[in-house]
Amino acid sequence: MIIVDTREPKKFHVIGHVVDSIWVDYIVEGEHGHYAIERKTWNDFANSLNSGRIWEQLERLKQLRDDEGYTPILAIHGNPYPLLKSKRLNEARLMGFVAHCIEHGIQTIMLPNEAGFIMLLYRLNDRVEGKHKTKYKRPSKIKKTGRDIRHEVKDILMAFQGIGDTTATKLLEHYGSLHKVFNADDLDDVVNKRIASHIKKVLKYKWGEQ
Repeated sequence: MIIVDTREPKKFHVIGHVVDSIWVDYIVEGEHGHYAIERKTWNDFANSLNSGRIWEQLERLKQLRDDEGYTPILAIHGNPYPLLKSKRLNEARLMGFVAHCIEHGIQTIMLPNEAGFIMLLYRLNDRVEGKHKTKYKRPSKIKKTGRDIRHEVKDILMAFQGIGDTTATKLLEHYGSLHKVFNADDLDDVVNKRIASHIKKVLKYKWGEQ
C-alpha cells in the first residue's frame, strides 16, 4: 500500500491513498516490509539544506526507523547540474550530506525525474505486498523535543493544504508572526485567493461541523 501525505502536490495523489499528516511525504507498507520516504526536487533539497530544515526531516526518518521499524529513504529527483553551476549547491557539501545519511542508515536515492520516483514507489510496493491486503496503520506521533521554534511556527502554516515551505516563509516574512497571519485582512494580496480562502475557512471552522 502506498500512502501519500496531503501536503504533497496533487499530481502525486493518484499514486496511492491520501492521508493527512503522516509525518513524512510517503509511506509504503505491506506484509513484507515498510518504508518511510521524503521526496525532494533538487531545488527543494537546496532550499532545505540552506535553511537547515533538512536535518529536522532526517530526524523524523530516523525516529520512524528506530521507533516503528520503517526503512528510511530520502529520494531526490531532477537535474542537480544547474544548482551546482550557479553555486546554490556546493558539491563538497552535497557529498558530506550523503556521507551523513550513509552513516545514519538513511538511504539516499537520486532519480532523473518524477517518473523515476513514481516507478520507485511502485517497485517498493510490489516488493512489500503479500497475499493479503494491507491495512494502513498510522505511525506513532513524532517526538517534538528540542525543535527550533522557527520550525514549529513554519510547520503550523505548512499544515494548511496548499502551503509548502516557500509559501510559509513568504507569509512569515511579510507579516512577522502567526498571530498577524491569522488576523490579516489582506491575505489574498500575499498568496493566491484559493490559499487565502482556505486559511480563513480553517480558522473559522467549528468543531463538529460537516
